[in-house]
Amino acid sequence: MTTQKTLTVLAAIAIVLAAGPAPAATVIVGPGVRNGNFNDDTSGTDNRSFAQTPFWENIGTGGQSTQATRTTMPYDGSRNHVLSEKAARQAAQDTGYTIADGDVFDVSYVWRDASNWNDGNDRIAIKLFTTDTDLIGGTQTTFATLLSATSTSNNTYEAASDSVAATGAQTGKRLFVAIDSKNGGGGADGFARVDNFQLGVTARPAPVPVLLADFDGSPLRTAGQAITAAHLDAGTVGGAWTVNDDEESLIGAEDSDASNHALAGDRGSYDFDLALSGGALSLAGDPIVVSFDSQIIRTAGSGNAKKNLVTGWDSSSNQVFRVVLTTDGSGGGTPQGRLKYINQSGNEVTLINNLPSVGGTPTTFDVNELTNLYIEMGAATMDIYVNGVLEAHNVAYRTAGVTDLASFTLGGTGGGNASASGAWYDNIQVSVLSPIPEPATMIALFAGVAGLGGYVRKRR
Repeated sequence: MTTQKTLTVLAAIAIVLAAGPAPAATVIVGPGVRNGNFNDDTSGTDNRSFAQTPFWENIGTGGQSTQATRTTMPYDGSRNHVLSEKAARQAAQDTGYTIADGDVFDVSYVWRDASNWNDGNDRIAIKLFTTDTDLIGGTQTTFATLLSATSTSNNTYEAASDSVAATGAQTGKRLFVAIDSKNGGGGADGFARVDNFQLGVTARPAPVPVLLADFDGSPLRTAGQAITAAHLDAGTVGGAWTVNDDEESLIGAEDSDASNHALAGDRGSYDFDLALSGGALSLAGDPIVVSFDSQIIRTAGSGNAKKNLVTGWDSSSNQVFRVVLTTDGSGGGTPQGRLKYINQSGNEVTLINNLPSVGGTPTTFDVNELTNLYIEMGAATMDIYVNGVLEAHNVAYRTAGVTDLASFTLGGTGGGNASASGAWYDNIQVSVLSPIPEPATMIALFAGVAGLGGYVRKRR
């Protein structure tokens, strides 16, 4: 697996001060642009194939002679795309656009149900993907799937829109888009109509750094040696640590770079708190990004479960989010890592399985085996990316009604038990996606940015 390392290169203060408002969206596909409204084919014939439809091609199993558009069931009196849930048909195109880190893609279209569509369960699925060859026929990696709501009015066009941000995993790659469906129940034999499809891109503002804990300035500590707040603060800018319980945790070095340090919480109920030095950040303002790299430690040669919790807290001690890093004992003697989040109902929701885990009681770590978690937080919901791929979209916060983010906890379950918990943590970052930082943020930056240059550097 290719591990995505998203370590933000922090901008100079002068550049941040000079930043202006975010630019307007550029239309990549839309009405009059790469046939987003399917009207570039001016034929008066009703039924037209993909071969006769400019820019769009069929990446399903049916080939280019498959039906693509019709003039029946019009939205605005013109041609529209005929979507089928069957594998033979999936409209897609090479947008011609090269993705930049942090691009925000906005999608909008109108659609309606048609024959055999399950109104209560089926949805339109817009897929954004890259390929290994930058050609549409290459091996696909879908980094975002944006779903419509279910149909609310029979035989009636409804508007749908959504947005998603690209991450470093897609940077420099060609963008492809597909119009697909998500079968929510019954046979996958339904049809729908889609028209006036538009895909736009907006450059995301440069992240304004608020916190970085990469532990490179922290002294090495072996298991059994006490870890203090001062040790962790030495490798942190913009935050202050409290050590409630270090169990047998350690601060170790990367296998091939002894200057690259990370924190390993291990053996039971370790408990480290990290508070933002500049105070709580409002969730109602500019988007907040929280990211970190991790790897789960497992008990060598066993299927023992391990559970680690990363929790974001607001200023009133309510949980904003809770992420679970675990090996659950499946897979025989070498359980794989699993990443989950806990929803408002208290249930664990799996984000991804089969992540790398490391056995034994390791004293070093390998950056190539770390998994990156990236959470973009808005006023009421968050998007969760794993290694640059959107795995959960518009997720409600752990506690309803939270309004700010103030601190974090890295914690393990169980008490003094080698099989209870264990995980490496590195590059814990908090940034605000703001074109022009607010005065309070700038004060915090002036206090800490001078020190960031000593911590921020490119990883392999």
